[in-house]
Amino acid sequence: MRLVLFIFALFFSNLTQSQTYFKTALNKADPVVNKTQSTTSEKIKIHKIFLQKAISNQNKTNELYGYLYLLADYFDSSNYVMTSNYYLKAEILVTKHKNPSWEAALNLKKVLILAIKNNPKGKLNQLQKAYQKSKAAKDSIYMGESLEQMSATYGEMDQYEKAEYYFQLALPLIKKFDTKQYLGIAYNNYSNLKSYEGQPTKALAYINSAITITQETNDPYTGMMYRLNKGAVLKELKLFKDAETLLKACEKTNVKNDWKERLTHNYIGLADLYEQWGDYKSSLLYYQKHYEEKEILNGKEVRLKIADLEDQNLKNEREIELKDNQISIINYKRKIDQLVLVTIIILLTLLGTLYFWKKQKKQTKAEFEEKLSDLKKLTHLLISKNNALLNQKNTTTETTTDEHVNEYDNLLIKKILTDSDWLSFKTYFEKAYPNFINRIRSTYPQITAAEERLFLCLKLNLNNKEVASILGISNEGVKKSRNRLRKRIDLNAAEKLNDYVRTF
Repeated sequence: MRLVLFIFALFFSNLTQSQTYFKTALNKADPVVNKTQSTTSEKIKIHKIFLQKAISNQNKTNELYGYLYLLADYFDSSNYVMTSNYYLKAEILVTKHKNPSWEAALNLKKVLILAIKNNPKGKLNQLQKAYQKSKAAKDSIYMGESLEQMSATYGEMDQYEKAEYYFQLALPLIKKFDTKQYLGIAYNNYSNLKSYEGQPTKALAYINSAITITQETNDPYTGMMYRLNKGAVLKELKLFKDAETLLKACEKTNVKNDWKERLTHNYIGLADLYEQWGDYKSSLLYYQKHYEEKEILNGKEVRLKIADLEDQNLKNEREIELKDNQISIINYKRKIDQLVLVTIIILLTLLGTLYFWKKQKKQTKAEFEEKLSDLKKLTHLLISKNNALLNQKNTTTETTTDEHVNEYDNLLIKKILTDSDWLSFKTYFEKAYPNFINRIRSTYPQITAAEERLFLCLKLNLNNKEVASILGISNEGVKKSRNRLRKRIDLNAAEKLNDYVRTF
């Protein structure tokens, strides 16, 4: 391994000439002046103005920057629908320009999408592509980041030797070419790796280095994330008092600065700490704070967790009462008190459940309309992508021979409707119409994949032209597909296919 690292060191020492750094240009063009102090919503507002100006000026480079800024903003705010939307927009733009630096940047951003879907093998595939593209572009920054992300991904997969190997390849590149902020990210990820590997002492050393970097770069918001991670490491080392002191101090800072995302992680960290420490009452309190902040108290997992902690708390209280009270009358009285307490808790729980149920019922219609809107946005993005490829095909047809046109047609068929596109489409469709696809398959078990796709398009009330564009077929092909679908579902001649699908 030392020989490999030595050869790699010789290789990257010759990279200082003719370097191109996409990330440097991306950061320099960012209109957000104070990145560490601005909220995510403020960044989104500024970046949307930047993007609109780039589109108006037909500045394709800035347009790509705008998509990447907003992609990252929405990912940070956990809005994964908009994250995917801006990724698709960036992908359409990058597809039209064969630029290795752009492709490398897009591959790295695709890793975020795959992280949402919990697809580590897909992440590794994208990171390999990002590394090759950045190498072709002579971009040492993205080379280092690609290798470092490979290390982090292998760590998530418990393949620690490979994780260590890629980290040691990445670290010299990051130290030499990248920013201090990303070096801090690398140290944080490596600290996580050491924790996974059962080496909390080493993990503590690296997370401390990451925290020091945020102090040097005056980035308290990122520093807060690293301090919360340090609390988890102290808990692994069973330094419970030190962990409590740190996490309590973080809580005060997060409340003071109204850092809600950090505060939710802060609460769950304290809840886990107290649970491991045996203080179930405090653990219950912080679990409640966490889930109140996330507004998901009525979830099944939440109810089970709270019920378990309440049970633990009640058992502990009963044990204390039995030890402290030897007189039977007092014990009897306290049992009655416990019964009253349980009754009150049940009543409060029922009232709370009723309140959140009514609140959720009121929000259902708005959430459905929002999910349907997101689905339609994604549908139109796929249509735009396919139209862009079709337009590119038409241009190619005018300037190439029949043989080359046929080759392009084959390529177009493969690209116009990718598995990734349909996976995203069906994911958002299921959010808008839960269990709809399963009902189709159970009602019509012989239905083909193509007929199922047409069924989904008709459910969205798309016209024939839109269906043709998204499925990559002609208008005549749509008509034939509709006739086949009518036969498949045994629809009477008097019934309209669109009406049947919409009411299905």
